[in-house]
Amino acid sequence: MLIKCFLYGRKEKMKSNSIKIKRMAGIAILISVTVALQFFGNYINFGILNINLALITIIIGACLYGPKVGLILGLIDGAIVCTSPSTIAFFMTPSGQNNVSVGLVFATIFVCLVKTGIAGLLSGIVFKYLKNVNFTLAIVLASVIVPIVNTGLFIVGCYTLFNNMLSVKAGEATLTYLVFVVLIGFNFFFELPAISLLTPGIGHVIKIITKNKTLGFTYEKDLETNI
Repeated sequence: MLIKCFLYGRKEKMKSNSIKIKRMAGIAILISVTVALQFFGNYINFGILNINLALITIIIGACLYGPKVGLILGLIDGAIVCTSPSTIAFFMTPSGQNNVSVGLVFATIFVCLVKTGIAGLLSGIVFKYLKNVNFTLAIVLASVIVPIVNTGLFIVGCYTLFNNMLSVKAGEATLTYLVFVVLIGFNFFFELPAISLLTPGIGHVIKIITKNKTLGFTYEKDLETNI
């Protein structure tokens, strides 16, 4: 009896370690894809800002591995956004100067990290509490909330931390025009429809992954039940 208990305990421990390793591997893959997509996106400009291609992997990570991983992927994405040439040129450099402002650098880093970090976190929370209610609805809301929160927090940052600097750069235009038309404009109205259109695809990818390859997903049993 003792031997059976020992063997059972050892088997469960090995199974637990295997799941942890698979989970780490799955998260590492998502981090790699997020980094690659965002570095690529740093050089795709529509207007002043860049299209954030990595929002899709943030959504997938938040749904598969939970809010914490959504937060981590969002923070990593935000950190890479800080290295974008357009971000550095527009937000870290005062108007009419070539030197980088230390104060604006910290403000830019803060906004970049917070907006995508919280977007990933909220995406994971929404999916966590809706996945057993309606899987399709959970995927849709978890997806669209990311570009909305990302853009919303960016707007808040512009009107608080960058108000004076942006007012100067706006020149004869108003701050509202600069923020909503020049800075957000095309970017937001590309990202939201694009992610909305890709939502069925995101759900399909999650279904394929969870059915064919176990990578230590947080909601593995729930996903198997709902899809």
